[in-house]
Amino acid sequence: TYWVRKFGVQHPVFNTKPLVMFSAKRTAKKDVYWKVPAHQDWPSNLGSRNGITVWVPLVDVTDELGPLEIVPDSHKAGPLDHVLDGIPVIKDYPDDGFVKVPMTVGDGLLFNTMT
Repeated sequence: TYWVRKFGVQHPVFNTKPLVMFSAKRTAKKDVYWKVPAHQDWPSNLGSRNGITVWVPLVDVTDELGPLEIVPDSHKAGPLDHVLDGIPVIKDYPDDGFVKVPMTVGDGLLFNTMT
């Protein structure tokens, strides 16, 4: 909870257990399980509207591997309509505005679950 409090959240409440996700082409049954299309994490956990996701890579995440891509300030739009196909996917989300976030082991990325 140290880092959550560092960002000004006074009383963090964790509505899900920490999740370790292994995203790899060789272990995924479908492409959507390792190359996840545009989505918000919020529909998956239905926590508070100011909830956060914390990404901590277990390996270096380079352009070749496929880093997380976010749209800055997209959380301000609130919850978006999703189509459920095993994971909540935003249908027909425009491709412009995405920014790649390469990361190395030891990095951490915190963002609103509406991002």
